[in-house]
Amino acid sequence: MKADKLNIRMIVSKGEKTLSKKFWLNFLSAALGFLLVFFNMSISDSYLSLIISSLAIFTGFFFTLIVYITDKSVSKIQIIEESEKDATNLSKSQFKKDYVSFTKKIVSQISYSIVMSIALIVLSFLTQLELFSFEVYNIEIDLTCKLQVITSFLFYYIAFRLVYFVLIIISNMQSFFYGEIDQAHKKYD
Repeated sequence: MKADKLNIRMIVSKGEKTLSKKFWLNFLSAALGFLLVFFNMSISDSYLSLIISSLAIFTGFFFTLIVYITDKSVSKIQIIEESEKDATNLSKSQFKKDYVSFTKKIVSQISYSIVMSIALIVLSFLTQLELFSFEVYNIEIDLTCKLQVITSFLFYYIAFRLVYFVLIIISNMQSFFYGEIDQAHKKYD
């Protein structure tokens, strides 16, 4: 395991693989982003600190969630392996495989959400960047306006995707916790 290598492409790739309906998510995110940019809904200075603070809180929460999920899954897999030693049960072996797969999927989604949150923080700053304008053949070219349109579109596109991923993570966490509750109650039944 190489921990010193920065591999954002792998995080994005694994996060994208967890989606089942990529086309519709991409289409909806792009359409909503385009509409907001078209109607000149840009990120104002007054909302910038609020957006960055919220994204920073989400990112911190996601880091904590990854540690929690990983810790729970390692201890859960150890419990399953201990119970497999007592009896040869194929359903427990399949449960273990499903549990490992589910844990990897949710960790990929959370990691991808962290990358999207960081990208949104960077884009938030870029939307406020002021460049310069120049004239070519009596046509004024305003780079600030073009940069703001591009960064605003990317911001909205990624923000809608992040909201979708947060909803998926909430749904998966609910399944995770219900599985834990059901497993705990089986001990007493």
